[in-house]
Amino acid sequence: MSASTLVALAPPANSAAMALDAGCGTSPLFDSYHRLTPNDMWDGVRTYGWIDTRPQCRDRGGPDALLRDFVAATRPATLRLVVPPGVHDTYALIGDPSFLANPVTISSGDQALARTGTPLPAGDFAWLKFEIDGGAHGRTVDLTFSGEPDMYWIVDALVMSAG
Repeated sequence: MSASTLVALAPPANSAAMALDAGCGTSPLFDSYHRLTPNDMWDGVRTYGWIDTRPQCRDRGGPDALLRDFVAATRPATLRLVVPPGVHDTYALIGDPSFLANPVTISSGDQALARTGTPLPAGDFAWLKFEIDGGAHGRTVDLTFSGEPDMYWIVDALVMSAG
């Protein structure tokens, strides 16, 4: 008989320009990450927020503060970020501890930045890596999360490197 253990390494928030734990407002927050909920609409004051469709949130209750909850929607939703100067490796954590996670596409404008090619089985998680360029002086960037028609896309976390 064999046993398996789920391991998902998360970058520490103190080494990131931005570290967001996506999910519900009442869920436990992952260590030093900022909370990203469906209610976090762009207001020009904070460094991130939804600008159109609000996703939903789900909290599955485990296995830990980062993997237990997420934002999700069946329609595209756009998250606006304030990006510091320079090019930043950026990572989106995708997965659901309880159910299959459908393919997700992350794009900016008309350019696809990252996508999961196939659904992830329940309990599997993947970090999608892409670059965001803040230019010479920093700027705002819109990231659109989408999935297949009438299928939920899921995002558990978003981390942008310090540069």
